[in-house]
Order: sequence, then structure tokens, then C-alpha cells
Amino acid sequence: MINFVFVLISFVLTYYVSSWFSIFLVFFVINQIYRWYRYNGRPWRKIHYKGMLLAAAAAGYTNGQSHENMLIKLASLLRGSAIPFDISDEEIVAREFDRVKKLYDKPLVKKYMISHKNSDPIKLDPLLDEAFNKIYTLDNKSLMVRIIIASAIEAFYSLDDRAEYVYEVITNNAK
Repeated sequence: MINFVFVLISFVLTYYVSSWFSIFLVFFVINQIYRWYRYNGRPWRKIHYKGMLLAAAAAGYTNGQSHENMLIKLASLLRGSAIPFDISDEEIVAREFDRVKKLYDKPLVKKYMISHKNSDPIKLDPLLDEAFNKIYTLDNKSLMVRIIIASAIEAFYSLDDRAEYVYEVITNNAK
């Protein structure tokens, strides 16, 4: 919103005062386009950004309680944001903990990388093993927040979008 106000101010100053203010106008317009793409460019980004804000709200709401209660609250808030979960919030969290134990996302990410990143399947297995062994632990609290968000992406969009999102998580691009 603030960036949009700067775009308007820069436009008015460029039009009424001096064309030198068009430098600021171009900068703020490019920044506005970048921010729009950053938060709306891919389907998973729309839910990731909202999910991370809701995770912060859930963490504040459940301050002092267990991490699992925060994840249940996050699932509840995501459901309130029109995510069509077909099971209860507690079942979502339990299912995703089970999926992390079984490395559910590993074959999905492998399939995504082969089809979209043109990766070599033979060289891919050791890389994925290393990445998933490093990140996928049940005590990784930030991972579990993202896995609940991945579940919402799967429910709202598709399994392929979940795979893309998890790929972006393990490559540290989901920010």
C-alpha cells in the first residue's frame, strides 16, 4: 500500500513539478510489479504468503502452548481462509506429521524436478536424500509450518503445486 502511495506521489510530482521525478516513478512502478509477482506469481505463493502470516497469528494465539497446538490453529485459520480441507484440523496435523516420517514429498519432488527442471533421475536420488535428511525432521518447527501450508496448497490447487512448493522450501526459495 505504501509503495502504491509513492507511485501516485511520484506521478503527481513528475506531472506538475519536474520530469526528473520520473526516475522515482519508474523505480516505484518496477518495485510494485516485483512485489505483485513475488506474492502472486505462482499458485503456491498465494497460499504460502497468507499461510506464513496466519502461522504468525497462530503462534501468537497459542503462545506458551505446544507447537502441535499452533499447527492445529494454523490449519483452522487456513480453513477459515476458504481452504477446502476434507478432514478435521487435528487430523490434518497428524497426517502431515505421518507424511514427514514417511518422506511423502520426496517422490513428488523427484517427479517435479524431472518434469520441470530436466534433472537426471540417476543423479537426483543422492541429492534428494541429502536434502530431505537434512531438513525433514519432526523437531524442525519451521518445516512443519510449511508442511501444513503445503497441505493447504494440495487441497486448494493440486498435488503438482504441492510438489513445486516443497521443492521451493527445500531449495530455500519459499520466503
